[in-house]
Order: sequence, then C-alpha cells, then structure tokens
Amino acid sequence: DMVVRELEEEGSFHVSGEVKGGDLDITYLFGQGAIGSFGDAEGEGSPVEIVAADGRIYVAGDEAFLVETVGEEAAKTIGGKWLLLADDSAIEFDVLADGEKFAEAVFGDWTGQIETTGGREVDGQQAIGFLFRETGATLWVAARGDPRPLRFEEAGASGGKGVLKFDAIGAEVKLEIPAEDDVVDAENLEAD
Repeated sequence: DMVVRELEEEGSFHVSGEVKGGDLDITYLFGQGAIGSFGDAEGEGSPVEIVAADGRIYVAGDEAFLVETVGEEAAKTIGGKWLLLADDSAIEFDVLADGEKFAEAVFGDWTGQIETTGGREVDGQQAIGFLFRETGATLWVAARGDPRPLRFEEAGASGGKGVLKFDAIGAEVKLEIPAEDDVVDAENLEAD
C-alpha cells in the first residue's frame, strides 16, 4: 500500500521488463493514462503499442494482433491505423492502461503475507526486499528516502526474465492521443 501511495503521489512511473511470457515498456500517469508497448516475449509478432487517455484505450499492432482483437475482415480495414477499443474489449487491457490498477495488480494488498528478505543493491541503490509468500515474488524497494519500487521479481526470475524494473518515478510525461485521422473506432467495425 505504501508503494502504491508513493507512486500515486509522484504522479508517474515507468515500468519495463518481462513477466509471464510478456514484455512490457509502459509509462503511467496516475489518473490520466498510459503510453508504451507490450508484447509476446517469445518474439512471435511485434509489440502492441498502447495509448490510454480520457478513459479511452488506443492500440496499434501487427495483423495477427488485430485479427485476434477485431476479427479477420475488420483487421483488413484498419491498415496501419490506431484502433480505439470498444468498451467490452478495453476491459481486457485495463490493467495495462491504468497506473493504479497496474500497481495494485503487481503489488496487491498483501498485508501480513509478506516478509522482508534483507537488503542488497538494486540498480545502484540500496534496497530492501519484500517476499510475497503466496507467489514467491520479491519486491525491491528503495531503502533510503521515499518507499519507491525499484524492481519486482517473479519466483524463479533469472537472466532478466521474470523481472520488472521501475524508474522515471515522478518524471514529466506528455500523453499524446493519436490524431483522429489515424484512428479507427472499433464500434464502427463490422464483426466477422
């Protein structure tokens, strides 16, 4: 909870890495939206770009992603443009589009179910580890100053896999919504 509050107070944060088979590289602005990309860590297909702002989620990806998202016929009409997701589809991307939901999904409410693992250096900073007993994941938080998350490691993380890095906390970020001419509204597409 302290970590989520810290991120919220700072207003923005960037997260990157690979967990559960997916790559993430997203910057969040609390209460405003997100911008970045996510994709399959196995190299199948290109990353999906995402912009979330004003309660709307825009995505752009390769043909395979679009076919899976809107169907084969509808995917052909998009032609390299951004797709404004319909509300029912947007729910699937909600945790990637909202900084608070992302932070809560990663850190959760684990009161009484965590234990400290001691200290070590993480990305050049002294950190304290918090082990989530149920999942075996560890959250590394700055040992000095504000309780900023530095790294989240899934159980068995190694070689950069299963690791999320947090940085650019409180950085100024500008969300740029795709131009109207570059957007296809999913609500206007014919279903297959």
